[in-house]
Amino acid sequence: MTTPPAPVSAAADSPSRAARAAAGGPATRAVACPSTRRTAADAGAGRAALVLLARLVDEVTAPVPDSTAGRALTARYVDRLVGRLAFYPGTVDTAGTVAVRAAVERCLAGDDPVAWRDRAGPVPAAETVAFTVAAAETMSLLARVEPQGLDGLVRRLSADLADATVR
Repeated sequence: MTTPPAPVSAAADSPSRAARAAAGGPATRAVACPSTRRTAADAGAGRAALVLLARLVDEVTAPVPDSTAGRALTARYVDRLVGRLAFYPGTVDTAGTVAVRAAVERCLAGDDPVAWRDRAGPVPAAETVAFTVAAAETMSLLARVEPQGLDGLVRRLSADLADATVR
C-alpha cells in the first residue's frame, strides 16, 4: 500500500517541511491561529506598555504645578493625547482609547495605573496597542520638548520595563 503524495503548496520546499517529511512525520503541522489565543508574553506586553505609558506621563506632567492652571494644562494634554489616537484608525479602537484615558487619568490622580489595570485581568490586545501608541505619542512629545534629556529617560524606562515584565 502506498501513501498518497503530500499536498503541494508554495512552501513545499521549505527546509522544515522537507525535514519533517524525511523524518517520517507529517509534511504539515497543526498551528493554532495566533489571533485566537493569548500567551503570557502577550499579557506581559500589555502590562509593559502600560508601565511605559505611565512613566512617560509622569515625565511629561512632573514639572506642572498643582494649581488650577496646572490642572487645566494636564487636562489639555490628556485630551490631545486621546485625540491623537484618532490618527490611527483601524489600529486603535474605542475600547483602547477609553483605556488610555482612564490609565492616564489614574496617573494624574496619583494612583498606580498598573495595579488598577491588573485588577481587571489580563490586558486585551486592543488595549496593548492603544497603550503602545499613546506611549509613542508621548515619547514623541518629550523628544520635541527636551531632546537632550532623552538618554537618561530611556535608561530609567528600560529599568522600569525590565522590572514590570518580571512580575
